[in-house]
Amino acid sequence: MRRREFVAGLGTAAAVRATPLGFAQSLPWAQKPEIKVGDASVFRDRNVRSGETSETRYRVISVDAATIVTETIMTKTAGASYGTRTFTREWNLLQSRTDDGGMLTVRPYWPRLRFPLEVGETWEATFEVEISNLQFRRNAKWRWKAQVARAEMVTVPAGTFRALVIASEGTFDARQEWLGDGRGARSWDGTHKETDWYAPEVMRLAKWEFEQSAPANNFFDHHVMELLSFTRAQ
Repeated sequence: MRRREFVAGLGTAAAVRATPLGFAQSLPWAQKPEIKVGDASVFRDRNVRSGETSETRYRVISVDAATIVTETIMTKTAGASYGTRTFTREWNLLQSRTDDGGMLTVRPYWPRLRFPLEVGETWEATFEVEISNLQFRRNAKWRWKAQVARAEMVTVPAGTFRALVIASEGTFDARQEWLGDGRGARSWDGTHKETDWYAPEVMRLAKWEFEQSAPANNFFDHHVMELLSFTRAQ
């Protein structure tokens, strides 16, 4: 039988700042997290190309057998936007709503994590992403491959954590239709590469980084998201 170890959430990120580097090797496995209403986290999103940053605050407002729902506040230079995000119990995105009428829906879900996470584990999946707002509707069909590549320490503004590192690659075919301005529709394809650091101590990703490109659109995007703070519900 394989030996499996899991470190329960420690309440606050500051509690694990002094974790020794060699300790990461004792994290070969992590189980699905136990999320509570009131859990809160703040992430910083850095656009590597432009240097711009924004912050997103998440507060868990609902948990049931199938889903986690968070209230979100995204703050940028131009101001703040509000909304909700719905995830599976494995923190895989199902839906995102914003107060300006924007909607993102993933069917069946975005397969970033699959528990139990274990070094060497791999998975593949297909899914669809639909985005709609007052200007356009977009649909994309995705193919996804992921592997739990290794265990290592990751340092972010919230602290230093043991983490399981998931390396993922995706390809997609997208079609967008503009609404009411006569531009019709267009189609394109693209690629996506992502690295995620899942930290059991905070029961969520502590960091993720992705690059996405669509040559037909002359588009390339590179973002790094890092955990700024985490508070466990009392």
